[in-house]
Amino acid sequence: MLSLIILLNVVNRSLSKDKNAFAEQLQSAQNEYALTKRLYDTGDVSQVELMRAQRAVVDVRQKLEAAEEKFKADARKQLTQMEDEMTSQHSKLQERQSILDHTEIRLEFKTALDLTEGLIG
Repeated sequence: MLSLIILLNVVNRSLSKDKNAFAEQLQSAQNEYALTKRLYDTGDVSQVELMRAQRAVVDVRQKLEAAEEKFKADARKQLTQMEDEMTSQHSKLQERQSILDHTEIRLEFKTALDLTEGLIG
């Protein structure tokens, strides 16, 4: 179970890095779109250039959303694995507790009288 928690932390860090990279890309694409929009409004670029800049913003947003969905799916899968492992461990614990509850420990105890009878008889 500890290994799954460690794996989840690694995946979470990876997602954070991906999100940061996509956030930078998105900021850059949005800046490019804003600049292109101003140039389009003044007639310095064509509508096609404006549409390309807009498409770049949409593409980065889709990549970011896809990364987040992948993370959520991976997290759900790992959570299910952890729950299964916990259920299995709980069952084993109950089984072992039942065995312990039904275990009778016996100790043969010889008294001084028992020992002397063996010597005399």
